[in-house]
Amino acid sequence: MSRPKSIDSILADVAKITDDRFDFRGMISIAEASNFNKIFKALNLAREQVAYSDLVIINKTDLVDNKELDKIESIIISLNPSAEIIKSSYSELNIDILENNFSSNKDVGKI
Repeated sequence: MSRPKSIDSILADVAKITDDRFDFRGMISIAEASNFNKIFKALNLAREQVAYSDLVIINKTDLVDNKELDKIESIIISLNPSAEIIKSSYSELNIDILENNFSSNKDVGKI
């Protein structure tokens, strides 16, 4: 977990080191449904992560009921209405979501 507010300065430093060959495609956060409220209330950093994310994956949805899941989704939307929200169980995720929205080119991450 890191401070998402500092991502701009980190990316600026990376761009200098890599001669702009690094292509940042977006930030992804993973929220555990069964512990979401406890962590979200206790850690401002967790709220910042969601607020700055392009995609929020709510994992372990099988461990909460639909009412709790709706509440979690509402909290995420209130912090970041533009984030895409994906629900999963057992960390199962359609890889097309990442490939279509966060795919990289041949220069991404080369240092």
